[in-house]
Parts: sequence; structure tokens; C-alpha cells
Amino acid sequence: MSLTPQDRTDRAKRSTTVKYSPDIAPKELYDEVARGIASNVKMGPFTATSGVILPYYLNASTNFLDKDVSPKIVELMGHYVDKIIKPVLPVSEEPSLCVGMEVAGGVSRILEC
Repeated sequence: MSLTPQDRTDRAKRSTTVKYSPDIAPKELYDEVARGIASNVKMGPFTATSGVILPYYLNASTNFLDKDVSPKIVELMGHYVDKIIKPVLPVSEEPSLCVGMEVAGGVSRILEC
């Protein structure tokens, strides 16, 4: 099935939303991360290499390299690790370390599960 450019745009927009949950993280932190990410959006239109016309452009790695945004993203991720990932990990005396692209911008915090 071939998607039209508009279908692709609509699908991409739907795939990027993480709904806020008061059981996972503080609302203030969630809103602060959302504002920080939104501040890195570049308004278009831009033409993607696929030919799709994008009304805006947001490179995820830009946020991880932004010294004002990346620490808050890591903090928010820590809440998700504690509430979603940690409960399904096998019980162990050894700590689990989560390492990923969130450290690309020099963020020195390591999430210990």
C-alpha cells in the first residue's frame, strides 16, 4: 500500500506523541521538556529526501545536544525507566545502567535502575 505525502505526514505526527501520565512524571517536567523540544523546531516548508513536503523539521538529536533541553529529557526518561521498565526487569543485586543517545550532548547523568 502506497501512502500519499499527506498520509505520511499525518502518520508521523501521530507516532510522536507521548501522552502525559501523572503516575509517571511530574506535569511541570513533562511540560518543560515539551516546550524545550518545541523550541528546536525549524519552520518550513522543507522537502525530505523522500520528496515529502514537511511543514516543519525537528531533528531528535538536536534536542539531545541542547544543553538546556537534554538534562530535562534525561530526567523525564528516568521517571519512565523507574515506572515502566524497572518493574519488569529481573530482580538482581546488581544495578542496571541505561545508556543511550541521551548522553550524546555531554549529559553526565546515568540512570540507575
